[in-house]
Amino acid sequence: MTIPEADTWRAYIVDHPDEVDVRALTQTINCDEQLEFHANPARAIRPEARRAFRRLIDAVVSAEVQSGLGVRSLRLAVRGGGDFIHKLVRRGMRPDAAAAWLGRALQLGAADATGIFQREHLRRTPKARARLLRRRGADRVRDVYTLVELPGGDDDLAVRTLRLIEPVLSGNTRVFVGFTASTEGKPASALTLEAAAHEVHLLGSDAARLGINFHPPENGAFFPGTRPARSGMLSAGVADAELLANAIRRARSAGKSDAEIEEALIAAHATMLRMAAEVAQRVAARRGLRWDGISPVSAPVNCTIHGAPPQWRSSWAVLEELHGAPVESINILQATARYNACLYRAANLSQQKVNGFIGSFNPPAEDGLLAQRVREGRITVRDLILQESVCSAGIDMCVVRPETTAAQIAALYGEVASLSDQWSKPLTVRLIVPPRTAPRTAEGDLILGGLLGAGPAMALPSSSGSAAHRVQTVGRLQRRLR
Repeated sequence: MTIPEADTWRAYIVDHPDEVDVRALTQTINCDEQLEFHANPARAIRPEARRAFRRLIDAVVSAEVQSGLGVRSLRLAVRGGGDFIHKLVRRGMRPDAAAAWLGRALQLGAADATGIFQREHLRRTPKARARLLRRRGADRVRDVYTLVELPGGDDDLAVRTLRLIEPVLSGNTRVFVGFTASTEGKPASALTLEAAAHEVHLLGSDAARLGINFHPPENGAFFPGTRPARSGMLSAGVADAELLANAIRRARSAGKSDAEIEEALIAAHATMLRMAAEVAQRVAARRGLRWDGISPVSAPVNCTIHGAPPQWRSSWAVLEELHGAPVESINILQATARYNACLYRAANLSQQKVNGFIGSFNPPAEDGLLAQRVREGRITVRDLILQESVCSAGIDMCVVRPETTAAQIAALYGEVASLSDQWSKPLTVRLIVPPRTAPRTAEGDLILGGLLGAGPAMALPSSSGSAAHRVQTVGRLQRRLR
């Protein structure tokens, strides 16, 4: 199948490198496979992470030069951290010592990954591309992900795992921990959700990369919370919101119909997915990794921390460009359903192996225009919950007010868990609970630091109300939109 005007879009992408990125290349390491047979597992992950990143960088630089695309982020997804703690305990290690081992190993791995990425990538990149990468350097992320699966149906073990990994979370926001709140088809209970909410509330801003996931997809590791099956896999994602917004504007200014505008968006995204997959597959082939597919999510890039306008590289801007008006409570489902249908069709048109989630990705703390809509009062947490019925992921990187209680967080988890269980749909919640002393910008946004810069605080409901009623309501809306 030929992508309409693929050569035109390919040339545009290469000529506008500041508008697009391969958002991330994620290599999977499985704790069991990498560490199970080491006599001293505390020494195992650091050299493995170092070697993995150095080999990845060699392959990435070569692929970037050939393709003209930049790779924004390299990540290691370390699966099974929580399970491995319990294996160490069963071998006789004290629980606190096992948790400390995991924290130390991941912190060392993250530090290695950061240093190697900063030193080696720019040093080995041709001068013209190195200048571009340095200009965008503050946007780059170097993450080590650990995916902690909470055993479904075993509250005691799930709660104990949460308590044990608390030292891992505190003081190291470069390590993302994704709690998988359901495994083997067994949903998390209210007790597990309350325990997870307690940890998020306790850790506050240190948990800026802590999330809880429901029914994570089995087929990929790009998005936080997905479950990689084994080591030696590589997945990828894209950040092409500016490209898609421009495709819509060009089609509309040429007097195209609504259907033709959708086709322009689909063709642009499919071309980007294909080009990003080519980069990733070159890397995988050079590294001897199994290619696990491309995530069709179109992710935003938070450039507002550098003074760019809110709509720059914003996924919410693409949503509004397609809808032709601001997206708010009254039209969020209709607009999102249409946009996600276009992204889904683009994934099919690209003819690439697909992994993880499909659709839009709207984090309030990382998307400049969505943050503006939150400040204006047009978008609330309730709206984001409803949006999940037709969206790909969930409430991601949402800053809540410092006075938010653990009970409010647990109620939100219950709402999202109800939606996820109703449709066996992968959903994610990542909340940021800033300290009460967090400074604010002139606009009132809470200053978070790092990649996020600052973000507007969203209020969680004081009581959850009837989750069952809302699930039924959203179910009716979802069926109508189909």
